[in-house]
Amino acid sequence: MKHIKRVTKGTPAKAAVWQDVLCEVAGVVVGLLESKGGSVPFLTYLDEKCEPNPVLES
Repeated sequence: MKHIKRVTKGTPAKAAVWQDVLCEVAGVVVGLLESKGGSVPFLTYLDEKCEPNPVLES
């Protein structure tokens, strides 16, 4: 996964190990909760932030 370091002209940087783990755990928990009809807004926010933004990466 890639995470954006800066909003300026900086290039996307590789995520640290703990960021990858956090994103994976958030994605799994959000997926399980959504399959049961529930949600946790904070985890949904984290899961959305883990998705790379193609506009910023180009």
